[in-house]
Formats: sequence, C-alpha cells, structure tokens
Amino acid sequence: MISLRFEDVDVKTDPLAKQYNVKQIPTIIVTEADGKEIDRISTVTSQTYYLLTKLKNISNRVDTFDKLKTQYEKNPKDLLTTFKLALKYDSDQLETDKAKELLSRVLERSNEARKTIVEHTEPGSKISLYEWALYRRGQLEGIISNDYYKKLVLEFPDTRYADTIYPMLSVYMSREKSEDAEFFYSNLIRKYPKDIKLVSDYLAYCINTKSHIDEGIKIGGDVRSMNSSFLYNMNNMLNNYSRLLEVKGDSSAFENIFGSSYVESMRRDISISLSNYLAYWGAREGNENGKELAAEIILKLDSEGLFRTNAFNALKKLGKIDKLLELYGPEYVKTIDNKPAELLQYVYFWITSEKNTESALQALERYRTLVPQTKVVNDIIYLETIYKKLGLDEEANKIGTEYIEANKSNPSTLNSYAWRSALQKGNLDNALKAINIAIEKAPQNEMHWDTLSMVYWKMGQYQKALEAEEKAISINPKESYKQRIEDIKKDMAKIKK
Repeated sequence: MISLRFEDVDVKTDPLAKQYNVKQIPTIIVTEADGKEIDRISTVTSQTYYLLTKLKNISNRVDTFDKLKTQYEKNPKDLLTTFKLALKYDSDQLETDKAKELLSRVLERSNEARKTIVEHTEPGSKISLYEWALYRRGQLEGIISNDYYKKLVLEFPDTRYADTIYPMLSVYMSREKSEDAEFFYSNLIRKYPKDIKLVSDYLAYCINTKSHIDEGIKIGGDVRSMNSSFLYNMNNMLNNYSRLLEVKGDSSAFENIFGSSYVESMRRDISISLSNYLAYWGAREGNENGKELAAEIILKLDSEGLFRTNAFNALKKLGKIDKLLELYGPEYVKTIDNKPAELLQYVYFWITSEKNTESALQALERYRTLVPQTKVVNDIIYLETIYKKLGLDEEANKIGTEYIEANKSNPSTLNSYAWRSALQKGNLDNALKAINIAIEKAPQNEMHWDTLSMVYWKMGQYQKALEAEEKAISINPKESYKQRIEDIKKDMAKIKK
C-alpha cells in the first residue's frame, strides 16, 4: 500500500491531486501499489486515536468506501452500514447531499437507531446510532433554526455534544416562547450557570417571553460578580441583565448597573486593556499605527493618570515628540504642580529622553521644594538616574549613599533598592554597595545573592554574576535562579563572538 498526503498544494492545478479528484487539503489517500485508490481521509483531525483507527481500518480493508458502498447496495436496510457510508460521504468523499440522504434514512428508523449502540470515535466510548446521526445531520444543516440540534438536546439534554450545540442554539432559542425553549433553557442553566454568553442568551429569553424574571435576575447577578476577560460577552450580559431589571420595574437598580457607573468602569477596563496592549507591543517592532492609536485612546480616557506613562512611553518610542510636547509638555506640568510623584515621573521621562530639558529642570526644582528628603526607593532611583543624565554624578552618588546609610540596618530595604536599580540600570555602584551590606547582614537569604548576581550581570561582570547565582541556588534551588544562569551564559556567549 502507498499513502499519499496532499498538503500545501493547489488541488485545481496539481496533477496528482487532479488525478485523484482531491477536493480539499489536507487529504490522505491510500492506494494499492498500482495506484488504485483503496480509501481516503479528507477530514484529517488532531485526534491521534481517531486518525490511527481510520488508517488501521483502511490497511485491514475494514469499512473502506467501496466495501461499504457494495454492502449498502446489497442490503440498503442495514442500519449500521447506512450510517457508516453516510459518514464516508460526509467526511471523506465530501458529497454532502448524499450524506444528508443516508443520515435521514437512519433517523427515519428512529426506534431501531436508538437501540443500536456503537463505539464512538473516542476510545471506550459508546453512543446510540440515533444520537450520533442527529448530531451529524445537524452539522450538515448549519446553525440557524437547526431542528436536528433541537431534537438532539431535547431528547439527550446531557449529550456528549452539549458544549458545541448549546452555544449554537441558545441565541436562536432565546427568541422562542415554547415548551421546547422552556425545556432547553432549564437544561442550559443547569449545565452552564456561569457561562457569560449562555446566561446572556437566557436573560434575553426571559425578557422576550416575560417569564422567569426573578430567576433571571438572580442568575444574572451571580454572573455579574465574576471577573471576566471576555469583555464583549460580559457587556452583552450586563445589557440584558439591566433590561431584565427594567422589565421588573426596578429602575434604581437598572440605573446603578447600566448608568454612569457602568460607563466609568468601561473607561477603566478599556484603559487597562490598551495599557496591556502597549506593554506587549512596546517590546516588539512594527504595528506603529496600533501603538499610536492605543496611546491616544488611553490619554483621552485615563482621567486618573494611572496608565498615561505607558502611553507617553509608546509615543516616545514612535518618535512622536511634537505630539508628546503638546500632551505632556510645559502646559501639562502646570496641572501637577502640587503632585510630587507625578512631577518626578515627568522629570525622569524628559531628562532620559534628552528633550524638553528646561521644563524638566523647573519641575525637578519644584519637586525638591515639595520633597526635600525622599524615602521612597523608586524616587531615589529616579533621582540618581536624573542627576547622572544631567552630568551631576556627585549629587547622584550623594542621594544613593544617604539612602544606603539611612537603611544599613534593614537588609530587605537595601535588597529592594539594589534590585530595582539593576532592573532600571540605575546607579549600579551604589546598588553593589547596598546589596553587599544586605548580604553581610543576612548571608543565608538567597534573594540577596540573586540580586547580587543581577547587579553584576548588569555591570557586565558575568563570571561574578554566575558565582553569585550559584550561591543563591545552593541555598534554594529555584527554577528562576537556574534560568538566570542560562540567560547570563547566553550573554557571555554573545560577548565572546
């Protein structure tokens, strides 16, 4: 036997594909040595067991297309043969009309099909021929007003295909007021009480039929309390939940959920999502239009200023200096005149950008007036970096040295200072002093040795970085420490090249 796999070819022009009438890719065709087709598999799935079983059957000449076709012609009343041949027409021969005809014949003999139990495609799994035929016939029908799927879930509410069928049917069943819809939704809510999309459809059903109002409100309230990353589904659910409250006549609750507070939460959710988007794309090339648009939307929506830094950094990387000066320049700094943290961020941003220096220096002077002596580690690192950029190394060292001296009895604080300095490539000399004092105070704390390794790594002293990390591993063999060893070695290899 010979196995031909058709992949990455144009079935309309490839000579071999045309010879075997290949209709889609990927397709596997098994032939005799002389090229005569034994059978084919046109639906190549990722289910290994299913694929291997089909190939084994073809190898053993079991249930091949020609064999099933011959058996059916001899005995068209054989229910199992009729069903198997229908599957062949559907999955492998891709003759949908013929598959529909044969599956319908199986379903016409419903009593016999219900009693016929066969092995499903999953190992050790059994199913009635009637349930299986309903599902396969429904697949060929599409999802709009699919009577086969309706029959399937009404007769087999816990069908193995529930996860596929319930979501397909729910949006259409929500428009019906019938016993079937009532039965469908009672089972849907029993099976999927926390599925936001399906609960949203159920609430729509409650609204359309003016029924189960109290139950719908309770279920919608339960789902509303969930955190979901599927923003679209949650918004639809909240919309239907609010409309249901309106149907009940609870206008105050409706306004509370779908009023101004909803808009405020949406504003924040969108800002968070776009900030995460910028964090992802910030480390990657390309998608300039997407980055710029995300930054502009954040700046319009983020009235609290929580995510503005990401937006400004994105615009800086894109080289949009004129736009930055308009949005985050001398006029903007007037709005934060009494906000020390924001003033320092402003100074750091522009000094490290080497732009808008005059305004940044004025903001720095204002910050130092408001905060003569800071104790916040991030602010210390910002100030060190700012003064170094300005060429004021003595002032930068003084700030760091004073902080180290003030915290020399607190190794945890010194470790935090050194770690953050290393990550931001701040004053690494002061970072080294700080972490050495921390190690002297608490030599068995593996985090201190890990920080020492990080500082040496950023200083380009790779051998010392490896030795420090090995010490951390000897105290606590964490995977992250072992990964750091590999990362340092990669950098060493680059230098040697």
